[in-house]
Amino acid sequence: MEKFNFYQDRKVTCWERTHFDVKAESYEEAVALVK
Repeated sequence: MEKFNFYQDRKVTCWERTHFDVKAESYEEAVALVK
């Protein structure tokens, strides 16, 4: 199973980006898990 890198933008007082990994069989599956 491959590991795919993602990030999340959040607006607090200023924008803040959080990086995280998702383990899935494909990139499409990883995107579906994040949604």
